[in-house]
Amino acid sequence: MSFKVFRWFHRRGFSRHKLKGGRLHSWLGDHLFSKDLWQLKREPVARAWLFGCLIASSPLMGVHIVLSTFVAVAVRANLPMTFCLQWITNPFTAPVYYPAAFILGCRILGFKPESMGGWKHILHKIVEFRFHELALDASMVLKIILTLFLGCFVVGLVAGLVGYAVILLAWPRDKMTKKALV
Repeated sequence: MSFKVFRWFHRRGFSRHKLKGGRLHSWLGDHLFSKDLWQLKREPVARAWLFGCLIASSPLMGVHIVLSTFVAVAVRANLPMTFCLQWITNPFTAPVYYPAAFILGCRILGFKPESMGGWKHILHKIVEFRFHELALDASMVLKIILTLFLGCFVVGLVAGLVGYAVILLAWPRDKMTKKALV
């Protein structure tokens, strides 16, 4: 199956020959051509799941793909799996996911979401273009943002660790690794 993926990338201009010397190659260096980034192997896919879930769950929507590319190259995780995971949080799932992560962050910090004014407070002022009032509530906005980041981090960490463990336990080791361990 891995060979079919390589062939598909090659037909679309993502071969080593065409990428060498390009912009992506200048940014990422020769790490771009590591086999762990492109082949479906057990450990790189598990690393992709762990770091991909952490990045996908962050509230930095819009920079997920760029951030995940650099992290995947740094930790030698599978790039196609990392890219696919970035679509977990999208404009359709965000209205459910981010408030739930915010509420989780509030629960972890030990206070009720209603005590902060919550989403309704912020959205009401944004919709009515009353940004000057938000500037006065800067400490409240900062508290809400930090609470959201905490909730997103916990969700991403738990999902990443569970997926990492499941992949390593369920995916059989390849024959070369088994022989090396014996």
